[in-house]
Amino acid sequence: MQRDGVFLAADDEDKPPVHVCGPLEVIAGTHDGEGEDWGALLRWRDDDGRTHEWAMPRALLAGDCAEVRARLLRGGLFISTARRAREGLATYLMRSRPAARVRIVARLGWLETPAGRVFVLPRETIGFAGSEPVRLQTERPEVLPPVAAAGTLDDWRASVAAHSAGNSRLVLAVSAAFAAPLLGLIGAEGGGVHFRGASSKGKSAALVAAGSVWGGGGVRGWLQRWRATDNGLEALAAAHCDMLLTLDEMGEVDPRAVGAIAYMLANGSGKARAQRDGGGRRSAEWRVLFLSSGEVGIADKMAEAGTRLRAAAGMAVRVVDLPADAGAGIGVFEALHDAPDGRAFADRMKADAGRCYGTAGPEFLRRILADPGAAAAAVAEFRRVFLAAHVPKGADGQVARVAGRFAIIAAGGELARVLGILPWPESEAVWAAARCFVDWRRSRGGDGPAEFEAGIAQVRAFLERNAEGRFRLLGSDEAGETATGAERVYLAGFRRPAPSGDGTEFFILPETWKAEVATGFDAGALAREMVARGYLRADPGDGKPACRCSLPGRPKGARAYHILPAIFADG
Repeated sequence: MQRDGVFLAADDEDKPPVHVCGPLEVIAGTHDGEGEDWGALLRWRDDDGRTHEWAMPRALLAGDCAEVRARLLRGGLFISTARRAREGLATYLMRSRPAARVRIVARLGWLETPAGRVFVLPRETIGFAGSEPVRLQTERPEVLPPVAAAGTLDDWRASVAAHSAGNSRLVLAVSAAFAAPLLGLIGAEGGGVHFRGASSKGKSAALVAAGSVWGGGGVRGWLQRWRATDNGLEALAAAHCDMLLTLDEMGEVDPRAVGAIAYMLANGSGKARAQRDGGGRRSAEWRVLFLSSGEVGIADKMAEAGTRLRAAAGMAVRVVDLPADAGAGIGVFEALHDAPDGRAFADRMKADAGRCYGTAGPEFLRRILADPGAAAAAVAEFRRVFLAAHVPKGADGQVARVAGRFAIIAAGGELARVLGILPWPESEAVWAAARCFVDWRRSRGGDGPAEFEAGIAQVRAFLERNAEGRFRLLGSDEAGETATGAERVYLAGFRRPAPSGDGTEFFILPETWKAEVATGFDAGALAREMVARGYLRADPGDGKPACRCSLPGRPKGARAYHILPAIFADG
């Protein structure tokens, strides 16, 4: 190592040494604390005098070191292209044995150390880790999120944060950015919120505003896209562990894969894979809160596959499908803060987020780590109070779990306000979370189990499509089946005006109920739930959901499902 860089002595003393690379220091040896993943912490300067550091895994030296050279070149280090120089670089990095030690981790986010809890970011570790500093070491630095800063915290507060106030979806999105690290602080599960609505309504602006809490820069800033392979999204999720992940434009993803991807993101674990020797390879793991946007919801996106794919209740809990339209006639927004219209407001929000970013999130962590125990206790208590105030009595457990997601998001916004990061008035984040929770419940159709809500919606849809064509009007001469070309349309049941004169009653034949109307659901459980809600008349004799009816062409005592008009009144 000389003033001009690293040199390799020539075999012949009469020949000059080979210039291997520019000045490159090996300042510490790295390890994972368990005797694995050894490496070296490298430091160098680029031509503009900026200092770069990289925790290099020594495993990258096993081959031709092309990845190592590429990483150093991207960081502005001069490297000779001569063969002996390339070999010399690998030898220099392998044989260097600095006395200092640094503990490395393979992912970002919270880490427990003997000295206490720290938070690992790509270029720094927030918190005190004791005698051995903690750094991130990765073989794929290109997938790391753009944790970078521009502008000051005051600039961000006066623009992005201040203009979010009064807008329930924007406040929710920004609060979610602060809530992301709280998941690990209190041991909560991951999951996401999907903003669903027509294009050009400001959904992307909400995601951009939220992402500016943690970083930005480049063309898209913090924003990522749904359009990626399963492996690519695994890498993205792992790289955003304990931070916010934003995914724009669900419409770009394969409808056959969207359900599995949503589960994977929320559950925090990638696919199990085999190594070359046939042994198991450790699956990627993460804990992430994500925001998503798209013109349709997950269930509708899955239906595009043209199969019988259906969004299960567990998915609806893990990824909250929230209407993006706030109901004020200006898309996602409710308060424009002197902007002439929604488009101008969205453009200003994106411009502000492109100018000021990456200061609020790290500062939030520093203030939390002043007393992480107190912060965790405050969030847990806040969550308890929110659930007590906003979960309807008798609501299904799925509704309570989604309320818990909104509660943590609200806690993120309120904690950031208390710690002096957000300039919002008191309870602004609570108002936004409660408003969005109500809108989600209204869009969902009720507070019962999602399986029943979806099943009842399917029954309504079947009746709406087939009321005239497949249900014979009692007392008429309509045929039991009709022929249209070569296709026969078979009788599904009977209909008649309700005795009250308000609406129509339907009698669905048992075979049709199981094979068509309730397909994909537990037909018996769905029928019992409809009886409980007053949508289906049970048999007065034995209480069974299918009651004995006197219907044309059916044996005496035959049963049918007697649907009441209330199914449409409540819908």
